[in-house]
Amino acid sequence: MAVHYPSFKQLHYLVALVRTGHFGQAAEQCFVTQSTMSTSIAELEHLLGVQLVERINKRNIIITAEAKRLAADAEQLLALADRWIASPGSSHRPIAALKVGLIPTIAPFLLPRLLPAVHRQSPTLRLENSEKSSSELVQAVESGALDVGILALPFDTGKLQVVALFADRFYVALPRGHALAAVPSLTASDLAKYKLLMLEKSHCLSGHTLALCQLSSDNEVAGSNLYTLMQLVANNQGIAVVPELAVAALSALDNGLVFIEFREPGRHREVALVMRASWAEQDRARRLVTLIRALSTGPKGSAS
Repeated sequence: MAVHYPSFKQLHYLVALVRTGHFGQAAEQCFVTQSTMSTSIAELEHLLGVQLVERINKRNIIITAEAKRLAADAEQLLALADRWIASPGSSHRPIAALKVGLIPTIAPFLLPRLLPAVHRQSPTLRLENSEKSSSELVQAVESGALDVGILALPFDTGKLQVVALFADRFYVALPRGHALAAVPSLTASDLAKYKLLMLEKSHCLSGHTLALCQLSSDNEVAGSNLYTLMQLVANNQGIAVVPELAVAALSALDNGLVFIEFREPGRHREVALVMRASWAEQDRARRLVTLIRALSTGPKGSAS
C-alpha cells in the first residue's frame, strides 16, 4: 500500500494559518487565493486524519491543538529544507567535513601549518584527518571512505585523479660530528660506505630512498617513523634520508643533527593530492590544493 506524505507546500500553508489564525491573512502571506488555502488545508486534514481547524462560520475559525503541534513540527522540516537548498556560499548550509588521508611522512609536518591556514583563510572548509600508508590511502579514496588523499609520488594511484602540490627535496640527516656534516651537498656515492637507516617497507619513503641511493632492499635497517630514525642517527647508529618538509620539525628536536641537501638527479619526491574523478565536490579539494600550494611557496620550512 502506497504511503502518501504531506507536501512542503501544504506544510507551509499550515504554518501560515496557525500563525495568523485566519484563512485570508494566511493566503496573503503565501501569495495564493483564500479558496486555494482552504482547499489545501482540507486535503491535509483528510490525509492526516485529524481536524486542524474548527470552522465556526465563514469569518471565524478555531485552530486546534493538534494543528499547533503539527505546525511546530512543520516549521522544523521547512527550516531543514531551507538549509538543504541554501546557496553554496551560504554560511548556514550544513557542509560535511572533508575527509583527508595523509601518509605518515607528510601528516605530522604539513598539518601543523595547514590547519591554521585553513582556519584563517577558508573557515568553512572543515577537515577530518587520518594517517594511512600509501596503499591504504589509495584504497580508501577509491572506496569513498576518504574524499581525498595526500601522498608522495612516485606511487601507483590507479585510476584516481592526481593533482600535484609541490616538490619535496631530499636531505641527509647526520650526527653533528659526522665526517660528511660540513660538506655543502651530498650524492649517492658519498653515502655508499655509510649505514643507511630507513623506514619500514610499508612507507613509500623507503622505496624512494632505495631508488635515490641506488641500493637494494638488503641494505635496509628499518625504523617505524622519522622521529625514531632521528634518535638512532643522533646516537651514531647510521644516517638517514629525509624529506625537506620534515627538516624544520626534526631540526627543532635539538638532538645534535645536521641536514645536508642531497644532490642527485630526481632528488625530490612529488607531494600530490588524489581524488576520484567522479566525486561531485572537487571544488572543496581545489580550495585545499590552493592553500597547500601557497604554504609550499612561503618561507623555507613552511611546507617544503
